[in-house]
Amino acid sequence: MSRTEETPLLTRAASASEGLCTVAGTPPPFGPDQKIDCMLWISELILQNQPSTFAELASLVRQRAREGDRFLRMDVKPPYPDTPENWEDRLEAAFTSTVDPNEPVQGS
Repeated sequence: MSRTEETPLLTRAASASEGLCTVAGTPPPFGPDQKIDCMLWISELILQNQPSTFAELASLVRQRAREGDRFLRMDVKPPYPDTPENWEDRLEAAFTSTVDPNEPVQGS
């Protein structure tokens, strides 16, 4: 039995813009025009937006949480000189902080 058959792994769709998350080897159980909440990967956020400081990265994480992302994966350490030792805690706090429903979403 292969690893995939023993324990299905969460995989990302080929295109991050599709916003699809599926279990390995199974098609998504929804139509192409539907979107489900997916995992926000720090590495993808850095590559797609190229922030120049840790503060900019934390702001992007906060913005994506406000836009509806529900899961955060800290797969790489941010490569900035101002990255604090407790960078995981800081990014998690930015992602899970209470959202004010009256505050406008940046970039909209």
